[in-house]
Amino acid sequence: MHELALAERRIRSCISQRRNPSEPIPPGQPTYEVWRGKKRRLKTRDPQARHRWPVERTNAWLKALRRIGTRRDRKADNYLAFLELGMIVILARSF
Repeated sequence: MHELALAERRIRSCISQRRNPSEPIPPGQPTYEVWRGKKRRLKTRDPQARHRWPVERTNAWLKALRRIGTRRDRKADNYLAFLELGMIVILARSF
């Protein structure tokens, strides 16, 4: 559903997929070992992580503002107004 809406606007979605443990690791990709319970597994870096991090960070900053984090407003217009105010506060703090 969302992918069709993105395709209509000519926006390419970049959704990272998990690598199955049975799939081979591409040559030249750095790996590191992690313990999952009693088993050791090889992990690889997510190539989309550096693009996703600013979005997740901004969402966390917005959720820190209580009125946005716990949506008590009945009207969507009021919630969107406080969401815009929250973005203004975040932008003001960054300069």
